[in-house]
Amino acid sequence: MKQKSYDSALASVLRRKRAEAGLSQNQAGRRVGVTFQQLQKYEKGTNRVFFSRFVELASVYGTTPEQIIAEVREVLDAKAPETEVSDSRQTTELIRLAHAVPRSTLQGVLDLLRSIAKSAPDERPS
Repeated sequence: MKQKSYDSALASVLRRKRAEAGLSQNQAGRRVGVTFQQLQKYEKGTNRVFFSRFVELASVYGTTPEQIIAEVREVLDAKAPETEVSDSRQTTELIRLAHAVPRSTLQGVLDLLRSIAKSAPDERPS
């Protein structure tokens, strides 16, 4: 597998993990001591992440380096679809909005999204 594929997959997982943690790039960057521009470069795969920074990011995002690596492998195994979805601004917005939905309602929202996804499996968000 090409190095660029690994970098791209890691970038997409880091972006998703930050969104799941409900943090902006600015907030996450401040917590690990980098600018939001630097964090943006990590999330685009433009700059590589030093291992010590990777461990810090995992902690800030409430996960472990091992979990992030496992998710990178899942992205790579799935070939491009997961990466394409993770790159979408709409996906990031969905994750952010999901944090605002009451837990009692969230299961119904997930069921609705699963139903919609099953009815149009070949269409991908842009």
